[in-house]
Amino acid sequence: MKKKSLTFLLAISMLSLCACGTSAQKPADNGTTDAVPADETASEETGAAPDSDTNAAAEDSDTSNESQEDESSVTVSTSPTIFSVTYETKTDELTADDGTVILISTVEMPTLASEEAADIALKINDDMAAYLNSSGENSEIVRYAQEDYQNSNGEDGWTFSAYTNDILVQTTRMDDNVISFKITYYSYAGGAHGNYVSIGRSYNAQTGEQIIFDDLTEDADTFRSTALDYLVNLAESSAYKNRLFPNMGSSEIESTLFAADKWFFSNTGITFISDPYALGPYAAGTIYFTIPYGEAVNMGLQEAYDYFGNYTQERYYTYAYDEDGNPSEVSGDTEYTFDLNGDGADETIAFYGFLYSEDGSTMSLYINGEQLGETITEQIDPSAGYLDSTYVLYDLDPADDFIEIGVLFSVIDSVDKPVPYTYFFRYTTDNELIYLGSIEGYASGPEADFESFVK
Repeated sequence: MKKKSLTFLLAISMLSLCACGTSAQKPADNGTTDAVPADETASEETGAAPDSDTNAAAEDSDTSNESQEDESSVTVSTSPTIFSVTYETKTDELTADDGTVILISTVEMPTLASEEAADIALKINDDMAAYLNSSGENSEIVRYAQEDYQNSNGEDGWTFSAYTNDILVQTTRMDDNVISFKITYYSYAGGAHGNYVSIGRSYNAQTGEQIIFDDLTEDADTFRSTALDYLVNLAESSAYKNRLFPNMGSSEIESTLFAADKWFFSNTGITFISDPYALGPYAAGTIYFTIPYGEAVNMGLQEAYDYFGNYTQERYYTYAYDEDGNPSEVSGDTEYTFDLNGDGADETIAFYGFLYSEDGSTMSLYINGEQLGETITEQIDPSAGYLDSTYVLYDLDPADDFIEIGVLFSVIDSVDKPVPYTYFFRYTTDNELIYLGSIEGYASGPEADFESFVK
């Protein structure tokens, strides 16, 4: 085992895990305490020094429980960055001659700040502002809004709803090497739903220069070819098959994912974007294809763009429904392999998310062929909210040997507002899944609040 750091030690005994509640309500703040050896606790409770037999039993107990005690404790240690980001939303309204608002346009403008690299932050801010301002006006939707409003006042008029044109910006990676953004353009021009497309825009945090795809490696052609093979294999996995149109082959995947600006850096890897209707139906939403950094480095990703934080992978749940939406049998067939407990051997993993039945919803997680989903539903009540479309593998403490599983779940609060949480679980060397605790926010996003970690 690697030496553990001393920040934020949370003692979580196996008995307390079994006694945890089964509802995914906002966790109570129980504070943090240092782990206390079992023999010392017993001595304090009885007020008497243990005899030699008790000492021997305690030593045996310590030996047998040492692994368990270590594996049920967690240290949260995240990597700091010299940058921070804030957002300002700018709103404009277009009105008709009679004062009716016919189009509402919003732009989220990010502003980086850094005391150590103020010149770099300013350079990126200026470039992003120029880019967002130049792409903010959509003359086509302006024309549609004007025409639709005029037509609504005719003989066959209808109640007009203002059109919207929004530019939404999300920071997807922010560290001392890379600053990356996902920019989503959303427009509503009547009809059943709006439409949206997304792009990525990334910067070298050392120079402030924009990073283009060919900058990622010294051999762009080989990198592109190897990356395409990885993405095609990913598309053939169970987690993607039910999200994609049938018969999506290499040429369709290449033309979609390798289009200009259809990628960004996330904390989990190089992420490619498939907009609705590109490779899958509107109902599937934006479909993301991610090459983890470890794989990307093997393909030739330059060290300057590698990631050294806690994040490991973000993955889709596998759907387990037939074409009519009915639950189908879960086989537990391996989705991927990963060494979760640091024993040098990869575990086989398949995560199906919610499974619906007459007895209520459950979650199905297979590790090494064993069904362990019950441990998750002991902590998360499926009826209390909803799962995000992905879950994460997240290294809470790079100083230990474990990679935790983070289940992203939004709890619906008393005013019907979804409140996101991440619930962390650990697979031990004894082949058990144990609950560690939760944070407010999704660990996959910048809103994650690791200081809120509670068991």
